[in-house]
Amino acid sequence: MAASLLEEAMSCDHKGRMIQALSLYERNAFVLMNKMKEGHGETKQQLQQIPKLIDRIDILTKRIEEKFRPEKCLKKQIVNNDDIGIGYDHIFGPYLSSKIIEVIVEEPLLRHENHYRNLEEFLIMLINRCEKLKFVRIVTIHDVSANSTQESRLNKLKSDILRSGLRMDIKYTMNDVISKIVFDNGHIFKLGLGLNFHKNDINEYGLIIPRGLSDSKCLSTCYEVWKCADF
Repeated sequence: MAASLLEEAMSCDHKGRMIQALSLYERNAFVLMNKMKEGHGETKQQLQQIPKLIDRIDILTKRIEEKFRPEKCLKKQIVNNDDIGIGYDHIFGPYLSSKIIEVIVEEPLLRHENHYRNLEEFLIMLINRCEKLKFVRIVTIHDVSANSTQESRLNKLKSDILRSGLRMDIKYTMNDVISKIVFDNGHIFKLGLGLNFHKNDINEYGLIIPRGLSDSKCLSTCYEVWKCADF
C-alpha cells in the first residue's frame, strides 16, 4: 500500500496537482509510521522514506499557502436571518469553471447528518459544473466522541462520490479549522458558518422536510470572495 501511495503521490506532484499530492504524501507517511509503531518488518529503505516524505509535505504545504494567498476581495455579503434564495450556486456559481481541477474544503463542523448532506450537495454541484475536477481535499476537526459517526459517514460519502470519478480525501485534525473553500482557479471563499448556514425545516412529526437549499431560510452569517495573488 505504501509503495502504491508514493507512486501515485509522485505522479500527481509531477503533474502539478499539489493538493492531491500533499494528501497522498500525508497518507503515505501515516501508513509507514503506523507500521513502524506496530513493529512490522519494514525495510531500511522504507523507514528512510519517512523524513523525506515529511520534508516534501512541508514544501508542498508552503507552496499551496503561497499560491493560494488571498490578495483582492471581490465580494462581501451579509446574509440576514431568514433570507432565502442563497444556495450554493448563488455563492459559488459565478466562479465555477471547467478549469477547476482541485478544491480544498476546510469545514470545522462535520458531525451531524445535515452537515453531511450539505457537503454532499456542494460536491454534486462541483461535479455537475466542473468537468475537469479530479480531487477534493476535506479538512475538518476530528470528532472523537463515543457515539461519533463522522468517520463512517464521511467514508461512505467518499465512496459514493468516487462512483462519479471524483477522488476525495479527508484530513482529520484536532487543531482549529476556519471555514474556507479554495478553488484552484484562484478563488477563495471565507464563510462565516461554512457550508452550514441554512435552517432545517421541521414538519409536525419532528422530521426534516427535504428542500433545496436555495429555497431554505438562512441563519445570520456573512461570506467573502477573494482572488489569489498569482491569478
